[in-house]
Amino acid sequence: MDLELRRYYNDLLYKAEKKENDKDDKNIMDGRMMYNLIIGNKSADLDSIVSAITYSRILNLTNHTINFDENNKIYGIHLPVVNCKRKELKLKFQLIALINYFSNNHDNDSGDDFQIENMPFICLDDDIIHELILEMEKLGKEKKHVNFGHYITLVDHNTLDTFQENFDGRVVSIVDHHQDYMTTKSNYRLSLGTKIGSCSTLIGKIVSSN
Repeated sequence: MDLELRRYYNDLLYKAEKKENDKDDKNIMDGRMMYNLIIGNKSADLDSIVSAITYSRILNLTNHTINFDENNKIYGIHLPVVNCKRKELKLKFQLIALINYFSNNHDNDSGDDFQIENMPFICLDDDIIHELILEMEKLGKEKKHVNFGHYITLVDHNTLDTFQENFDGRVVSIVDHHQDYMTTKSNYRLSLGTKIGSCSTLIGKIVSSN
């Protein structure tokens, strides 16, 4: 499993590092690579992390628009973000156990020296996130239209964290299984409240419906 995760993240980061002057790449607008940041909740528990990664993969595989607007389609990369700092990954025991279990049973090339800190997860304190946040703040100050720039998808929660509140107008998609007070607007919403026990189950419903 760790090998498959590495392949997926390495592919995303390769695309992110592409030269942004490729006029034929529809993921690039005005010289910028466009992103939809898929962010799990601040507890960064197993359900939240798995949901963010899985949802991003579905959206990337289906080449879904990053702004969830069929009338003004904008394409880009759906980037899964683990809502914690990289040094906190070693405290995500359920995630470590899950990766270890499937790696030991299915990945013959996986050794016993697995270290969660070496996994190419994208965390809050990574350079790419810092750069994208600065870009989003700049776009906000320039009062760029919402149909330009980067976007946010919330999984396993339905309101932005305090430090993200300035980006309220950038939320385009919400997939959650908690009580939803509808305080954060979005173009797409799959929020069934507490009727379903995990966000991963909701992601599964998206897969089965498509």
